[in-house]
Amino acid sequence: IFDVAQLAHVEILSPKPEETVKFFNQFLGMEVSEVSGQSVYLRAYEDFYHHTLKVTESREAGLGHVAWRTSSPNALERRVNAIKAAGLGRGWIEGDHGHGEAYQFTTPDGHLMELLWDVEYFRATEDKKTELLNR
Repeated sequence: IFDVAQLAHVEILSPKPEETVKFFNQFLGMEVSEVSGQSVYLRAYEDFYHHTLKVTESREAGLGHVAWRTSSPNALERRVNAIKAAGLGRGWIEGDHGHGEAYQFTTPDGHLMELLWDVEYFRATEDKKTELLNR
């Protein structure tokens, strides 16, 4: 089955969001693509999407959710139907910054996941465009 194309993004929960964002910026070179409410959205230099990491303020550190992009709208429908049949589905959400509606579900061990198709692609400003011709 080739319905899941790639890992789209991960949300981590942090009781120290400013320190966490600073860590990802200073040590891993990630850039802030947006700040909204209690969340900061970051991306690495060659990430194609609006963000690949979401840091959300929380009382305890943990995993918020993991989002997977499907290979097509039909693939999304197939995976949603399979997850529903397995009894692991939670339902559709409107979406978040950087992506359209998504289907939430839990893994058998309880981790929150999302499946989605529509994404917002990163558009580099002139000062951030690469000089590499193949990118």
